[in-house]
Amino acid sequence: MGKIVRHTSEELKAMISRGEDRTDWERLRNMTEEEIEANAYADADNPPLTDEELTAARIVRHGRGRPKKDRPKKAVSLRIDPEVLAYFKGTGKGWQSRIDAALKEWMKEHKAA
Repeated sequence: MGKIVRHTSEELKAMISRGEDRTDWERLRNMTEEEIEANAYADADNPPLTDEELTAARIVRHGRGRPKKDRPKKAVSLRIDPEVLAYFKGTGKGWQSRIDAALKEWMKEHKAA
């Protein structure tokens, strides 16, 4: 088994432009559909699905991004005193959530009548 080598996409593009890739593009361009299918079926790493597997398969649709929250937060623009901003940012990652928690705590202590 050969050693695994990693390249960035830029390195790979440069290698291909210099003709350093090992793909036989001419052979691939000249392959018939039958040859392509035969090679796909012969690939031990990716065997074709059986009729039973296809019947049992189910489509799963995932939404983009993280799951929706029951009560999503609202984005706002808020003018904050520089010292307050520096303090909360200085507490590290999650500083915005800590501002939210501090405001909620203030609300609990100062409930409107």
